Amino acid sequence: MPAGLTKLWQGTFGRIARDGYMSRRGDVIYGDPSAAELAGVIFGFSPAEYIIKQEKNNQKNKIDKNISKERTRILKNLYVGMRTFDMPMYEAALEDLFEFNDKHPLAAIVQETVHRSMEGHKRTTKNIARNNGLNISPSNRYLIFFNELEYDDDYKFFFT
Repeated sequence: MPAGLTKLWQGTFGRIARDGYMSRRGDVIYGDPSAAELAGVIFGFSPAEYIIKQEKNNQKNKIDKNISKERTRILKNLYVGMRTFDMPMYEAALEDLFEFNDKHPLAAIVQETVHRSMEGHKRTTKNIARNNGLNISPSNRYLIFFNELEYDDDYKFFFT
């Protein structure tokens, strides 16, 4: 359908006119646009308030992802350094941890966080060792185990 007709539909009878702007999950981002805003939609313009909300949400999401990514990297480096007895790597990760805590005191990595992370890494390592290099979720373990029983490990070619 051509873009002009799509915008006409959205601004008159479509989802924007009926429900307003929704997230993929169905949560309202900007509900109940005015008649002037719907006229703007017909001509290809989004409401200014909706655009501002989207920009703010994108900034918040970017901050959240960057902090989480940095936190995960530090905790992973701590674990790998400890597991491989790589003291320079471990010490560098500790330095990063202290810098992270100074920079983000409200999202600080505390001793309990490190402990939980280490335990999780240990469980993952055991799971990978048990499953020949694969990290299989506990909920699917038995399904995959029974599927594996169907394989015939006895290789018989042509003659028995």
